[in-house]
Amino acid sequence: LLHVARIDADRFDLTPVSADVVALVTGTVARFGPELRDAGLVLHHSLDGTDPVVALVDVDRLAQVVANLTTNAIAFARTAVWADVQAVDGEARIQISDDGPGIPPESLGRVFERLYQADNQPTRRGRGSGLGLAIVAELAARMGGRCEVTSVEGRGTTFTVRLPLAPARPA
Repeated sequence: LLHVARIDADRFDLTPVSADVVALVTGTVARFGPELRDAGLVLHHSLDGTDPVVALVDVDRLAQVVANLTTNAIAFARTAVWADVQAVDGEARIQISDDGPGIPPESLGRVFERLYQADNQPTRRGRGSGLGLAIVAELAARMGGRCEVTSVEGRGTTFTVRLPLAPARPA
């Protein structure tokens, strides 16, 4: 709630720096190893050895975005969570996916609303506040990016965060 209050009051600092999004996502999702193991889930990613994807971001806020999405994926996954980062069309594209129950089509447009929770989640581990995805969307927007969600009921959900790549440094 404190994060939401600060966002509403526009009273939080963003300190954008050129950062390797691959390294940031790798480090952030790695911290969830014990939680994944305890839930009987496997983390899949092909980030090791991936070329850097450099974006102008607030490192702490982007880590918060990735952590919120990973926590959400763990809550709904049946067997696995996937993390991916790519540079696509001038953007850093971060994707966090799960193989959970998915989100009904009528709920997809509302998942980034504060306090909204779809009720088709019988396999959810714990119960969230309904604020995590709203915070994700707001932080991504404040860094010049956006969030998207795709889902297939019964097969899982993918959250995508798109952020502008950092300008190339002169040679």
